[in-house]
Amino acid sequence: MTERYIFSQEAQHIFYNKLSDLHEIYVSDIIMCGADKIGTNIDSIKMALVGDKTAYCQRIVGGFQHITPDIQAALKTKEDETEVECILTYINDEAQVDGVYMIQNVYDYPERSYCLCSVWDLGETTVDEINILWSE
Repeated sequence: MTERYIFSQEAQHIFYNKLSDLHEIYVSDIIMCGADKIGTNIDSIKMALVGDKTAYCQRIVGGFQHITPDIQAALKTKEDETEVECILTYINDEAQVDGVYMIQNVYDYPERSYCLCSVWDLGETTVDEINILWSE
């Protein structure tokens, strides 16, 4: 079951503080990023990979597509549209991937109707630790 943390515009400072803490405390590396039209499937977005990790990145994307997310945190606009979204999942393929990973989507960026999608490795952490950060 996915834990969901939804923030309204009135609580945007809380959302951004938690997001900043998440990056400062837990994020170890950016893995890849790209932009495409809102709603494009992650495996169809042309991503720039950080380093030469094609197979590794494919396994992470596959994990996100086949595993129910553990955590979703989102900031909504006044019109109740998603402005920023973080999807966090523990992925273990018993080969190359074992850890908590995050997709961070920023909507209407770099231009209207597009979404900037970035994938992050959260290093040595657990889903429980991330839940505590979002729930406090």
